[in-house]
Amino acid sequence: MAKIEFITIPAIIKELEKLSVKGGKTGKYASLGLNLILNKCKLIDFNPSKMNVDDALIEASIKLNAVIATLDSNLKRKLRKANRPIITLRGNRIYCLPEDLK
Repeated sequence: MAKIEFITIPAIIKELEKLSVKGGKTGKYASLGLNLILNKCKLIDFNPSKMNVDDALIEASIKLNAVIATLDSNLKRKLRKANRPIITLRGNRIYCLPEDLK
């Protein structure tokens, strides 16, 4: 079985830092996500210029042949369009898309 390594890019850290200062559930979840990422993920040097966060993630996924884990429906739609594999949650279950990713 292949070893799984969790990685992130600087754009994700920046986005979560911005969201974490907001109040309510968004800020709380962003802060929790940021803490988790900083403690469990390897930060890679990937800084494409003038790309939004979603496009940067897709580009990193292509260059690194990586799978993206997300709950963001807009990002999932973009990943499907780019024919990139996705790991997501529905209810209490983990789903791998496409299904043959398993």
